[in-house]
Amino acid sequence: MQKPYLVWSERIDDALGKYYESMGRRDYYKDDTEEGGIFLKWFKENGFEDDALSDELGDTAEHTDCNLIEFVQVEDFPLNKDGIVGEFNEDQRHLEIFKLLRSCYRFGFDARIKYGYDVLDDMTTTKLFPESYVLISGL
Repeated sequence: MQKPYLVWSERIDDALGKYYESMGRRDYYKDDTEEGGIFLKWFKENGFEDDALSDELGDTAEHTDCNLIEFVQVEDFPLNKDGIVGEFNEDQRHLEIFKLLRSCYRFGFDARIKYGYDVLDDMTTTKLFPESYVLISGL
C-alpha cells in the first residue's frame, strides 16, 4: 500500500529514499525515517515551503536556478550513469540531480528507473540541456 502524502516535500523525500536504495546506498535516512531523509531534513532546516516547489521544479524551472540541488554534496550524489560514457562535469551533475528531483516531484519516483527511459526527454533540449551535454551523451 502506498504511503499517503500530506505534502509534496514528503513525496519527494520518500522517492529519493527509494532512489538511493536502488543505487545500492543505505545512507539516505541517517538516523530516523520518521523525521525524513536527507532532502526533507535539509528542506525544513533551510526554511523552504511546499509552495515553492512549483517554482523550483515546475514546467518553467531551469536546473541552473534550482536551489533544491543543494540538499546534497553534488559529488556525493549517486548518479545513474546507465548508457553514459565518461564522467559528468559539475553542471551535468546538477542537471541530473535536477531531473531526478523533478521526476520525484511529478511522479513520486524516478521514472527513468521504472520505465527504462527518461520520460522528461520530450522537454526542449536547448532549454534544459547544455549543448555540450547533448553532444557528449548523444541525447
